[in-house]
This record gives sequence, structure tokens and C-alpha cells, in this order.
Amino acid sequence: MKEKKKVIIVGAGQMGRAAKELLDPNRTDFLGFADNDGEKWTEGDAAEGAEKVFPVQTAVDLAPDLIIISVLGDERVRQLKEQLRICRFYGDILFLNDLYQTFDIRSRSLRELAKGMQNVRGAVAELGVYKGDTAVQLNGLFPERDLYLFDTFEGFCEEDIRTESEEGLSGAKAGDFADTSEDAVMARMPYPEKCFVRKGRFPDTTAGLDHMDFAFVSIDPDLYEPALAGLEFFYPRLNRGGVILVHDYNNTRFAGIRKAVSEFDDKLAAAGEEKLKIVPLGDLHGSCVIIR
Repeated sequence: MKEKKKVIIVGAGQMGRAAKELLDPNRTDFLGFADNDGEKWTEGDAAEGAEKVFPVQTAVDLAPDLIIISVLGDERVRQLKEQLRICRFYGDILFLNDLYQTFDIRSRSLRELAKGMQNVRGAVAELGVYKGDTAVQLNGLFPERDLYLFDTFEGFCEEDIRTESEEGLSGAKAGDFADTSEDAVMARMPYPEKCFVRKGRFPDTTAGLDHMDFAFVSIDPDLYEPALAGLEFFYPRLNRGGVILVHDYNNTRFAGIRKAVSEFDDKLAAAGEEKLKIVPLGDLHGSCVIIR
């Protein structure tokens, strides 16, 4: 049997840990993470079985066969590549940034899910639109259905940020994801006549939609309060066979999403209703699919 390839991942954040979960255990031997943040280092004091985080030079000295640079952004990647050269690493380097800009597991999953939705009644919706990358796909995949787009189009709401801070769920701050607008998003839509923008804080923007039912919903607001409100509004209105695609379910950067899903699931159980059917995806942001 071929010897396993020894692997180090540079970057012990969300992307690095997601990349680690994608490693093939039959072909790779994960040695640990490398990071320039000294507060993350675990040398000597890591609990048994815990993932190790090393200084970059220490990781290079372990003589890995492959180093994966897991950070995103061309300039950060360039800096880390130069740091590895200074540390005298001359082995193979895999750049997650390149893969991230080329492959998209969530989009592929979305397309496959859409193929089985022909017989499911209802509209389509997205909560957390930002610049419209997913909305464009939804509009193209469901050209004959109404698409409701829920977003502030001005970044996070102060009330939701306050909850994140008080409960230690994320480092969200005012101005995050504010570099967008409803006009810019609508200009990207292939079938704009089927799109309906609902601008403002969720769930205030659901006024007048109590009668609606849905076949496919994308929930991607990043924060706990709107995510929980999204599940509470959309799931009861999701027709049998319908799907909710939840972004960041397994994302340590936005821990409130998993908390929202878990709490909503518990509410269903307490009410004697069927618990959620949750299927985790293997994308780098830790999405999941909820099937009705």
C-alpha cells in the first residue's frame, strides 16, 4: 500500500479546519495546522487527541510532503508563500484560494437539488442576499417561479449585532457586508420580472406574505436572530419535498447559525412535530440541507 502523504495546513481558522475535514484519511496523514497567531499554538499543551497548531517554521521542520495554504485573498497567499520559502520549504503547495475561486460544492448541490423540485409547489426565496451570487443561480434554475429576496442591502442590523456580541456568537460588526445594493443585485438577475425585493430587517419584511408557500429557500443571513426567524417563517410554509439550504451551519465564524437550527429543531420536538431532516454538505462554509 502506498505510503500516506504527510500534510500541514497553514491557517487554523474556519477555512483551514473545513479543508482538514475534506482530506482523504486513506491517502493523507494530517500532522497539524501552522499559524502565525501565537495564541493558537498548542505545542506541548494540546490535550490528547486534540489538533495541533504550530508556528510556521516548526511545521516546516516536520518535513511534510504537502502544505495547504488555506487562507483566501491573493495578497495573503503571496505573503504566506514567501514565508514558506524563507522557512526553506521546497515541497508541494496547494492553494485553497485557487480551488475556492474555481470549485463550489454548494452551487453544485443547489443545481442537483433543483432537478428534483419540478413536482414541488411553491415560490423560491433567499434570506441574506448580499451581492446576489446565489440569487442569480436560483433565478436561473427556477425561471418560472417567483423569487423573494430578503436583505437589508445595508449590512448587519444593530439589534442582531448586539445579540451576537452578548452571546459570543461571532465578531460581527456594523458595516459588514454593506457593500451592496438592491439595484446592483437586480441588475444581475436573468429574469428580473420574477424577482421581488423585500428590503429591511427580517422578519419585518415578511409582512403580507403569510399566505405564501415555498419549494426552495436559501438561508444565509450569517447571524443567529435572522436565521432563527427565517426557519420559523419558512419551514411551516415549506411544501413536502421542499428544501431549505442553510449556509454556515458548520461554520465556527458564525456559530449562531447552528445554534438557530438546533433551537428550532428543539421547538419542533417540544411541540410534538417531526424533527428536522438535516443533511450536512462538505463545502468550505459548512452548509446543510433541510428536507421537508
